[in-house]
Amino acid sequence: MAAAVIVVVMSKCSFMIICHKICDVCYVCNVLPVMCGKIAAILHMKGVCMNLNQSIEGYIRYLRGRYVSDAHVQSVMYRMRRLVASVGGETNLADITPEMIADHFHDLETNGLAYATLAGQKSTLRAFWRWLVEQYGVDDVTRVLLAHRYNYDYRPVRNRPAPRDDLNAVLRVLPEFAAHRNHNPCDVRDAALVSLAADSAKRRGELWNLRRRDIEMSLRRGEKIGEKTNGRTIYTASSHGKTGQTEFVFFDETAMLLRNWLAVMPRSSTWLWVNVRTGKRLRVDAMGLAFRRICKYAGVPLFRFHAIRKRAVTDIIEASGDTKIGQLLAGHADQRTTQLHYNDVDAQRVRRQAAQLAAMRRYDDDGDSLAASLFGGVAEAD
Repeated sequence: MAAAVIVVVMSKCSFMIICHKICDVCYVCNVLPVMCGKIAAILHMKGVCMNLNQSIEGYIRYLRGRYVSDAHVQSVMYRMRRLVASVGGETNLADITPEMIADHFHDLETNGLAYATLAGQKSTLRAFWRWLVEQYGVDDVTRVLLAHRYNYDYRPVRNRPAPRDDLNAVLRVLPEFAAHRNHNPCDVRDAALVSLAADSAKRRGELWNLRRRDIEMSLRRGEKIGEKTNGRTIYTASSHGKTGQTEFVFFDETAMLLRNWLAVMPRSSTWLWVNVRTGKRLRVDAMGLAFRRICKYAGVPLFRFHAIRKRAVTDIIEASGDTKIGQLLAGHADQRTTQLHYNDVDAQRVRRQAAQLAAMRRYDDDGDSLAASLFGGVAEAD
């Protein structure tokens, strides 16, 4: 039988007495069973007695009740974990301020998240807080994200290559970084990963798919019959990724770092990049942490895999004057992809080429030689 219950609720300003029927389904704060959760909304009004973890659990139950796909629920949970890590799961909703939300997104930007990822974070947080406003009447602290600076876009952004000086600074400190904590295995692994990314210009997924035995065979083969160019041994290895099978090329400095990593990595692992503590394959998204640690050590702004890839392709095209070489290094099926998105021409490069052209016009009478050196071809007669 249903009965009546009188509940006394203390708000910030006054006492409220609420009479409601009890049923056997719902619970308020795990104490009072009530009908349809009406009293729960009042008890948690303005977030006085609900923390962030509790509200997220309620939101997930709400989504599952609406038969939202498991993939969407998992995505929401993953994004909300970032908020919990930033704000604190035990923080009461009433204590969360717009400034805390702004700081959270500033941290996400600083960590190098892409604009499309930030757009997803913003969308999920806005939907979550709208639900809180409807259910519990909390203040909408996410309105700060409506400001122009938070206009993230899902469309791909053409990111620039890593600055040449910054990348060179990182590569120079790699041996020092690997040794700075008495050759800590994590540092040795991270140094080898960044060095291989710079030499090979491969995608993150292709690096992630490298197997231990492939690198071991490559190092042995390079020591015996490795091709020498400018006094440097050329090592090759195979992996697979976005476009199928792909070949890695790397050189002596990377080979040394890889040997050091193979010497200290867990012996039972099949994969090359593994967690030092567990021996399990490293998560693909965790590979980016290597760049964060090494860039911080080198004192340069953070950049990631694709920025290194674009820098390598841009530099090899500039050095050779041949887009085809850049295409083969990047592993693109279509040369137009390389030309449009990877051959980054900045103002400094234009000025450098213009200065070279001006000097050669004044001091070199061979017009064909000029055209060949600048454009990789022979100038056509007017």
